[in-house]
Amino acid sequence: MALAGGGAAALALEACGSSRSKTRTSTTPKTPPGPDVPILNHALDLEHMAITAYTAAAPLLPKPARLAAQRFLAQEISHSGEIAGLVHQAGGKPVKPRPHYDLGSPASADEVLALLYQIEQIQLTSYLQSIQLLSTSSTRAAVAAILANEAQHASVLALELGRNPVPSAFAGS
Repeated sequence: MALAGGGAAALALEACGSSRSKTRTSTTPKTPPGPDVPILNHALDLEHMAITAYTAAAPLLPKPARLAAQRFLAQEISHSGEIAGLVHQAGGKPVKPRPHYDLGSPASADEVLALLYQIEQIQLTSYLQSIQLLSTSSTRAAVAAILANEAQHASVLALELGRNPVPSAFAGS
């Protein structure tokens, strides 16, 4: 109601030829953020966590795993930029990285790899759940591409941990 009254008052001022109304900026309300913004910002927060984890983890790993972690870090940074762009497109403001992420205190290379694997699993679950909730096919496609890349990360980390890098698609297998 107040918005309608304010708009009517602005029109009345303009009709009277007020010089003040000619210098004012538009009173049109800003478009509210789209429904995808909270979903995408959650994904962006997870990307920030992964960036923090890979940044801290890479120096603690032996050379082959360190090289993979550095490559994954570069990809996570790319993902965060892409998701931030999607947030902007949806009319929102991208979340900033938190000042601190609780990553525990892994004491060995295997514990560091297990932490990275766990973060990738969290991202995979989140992306799988969010794809069906996103409102546009282009956003769903972008998130699906990131999901596929996160699955590659998880497979390599599983292999490094001595686990099956490609688990069976069948529960009983």
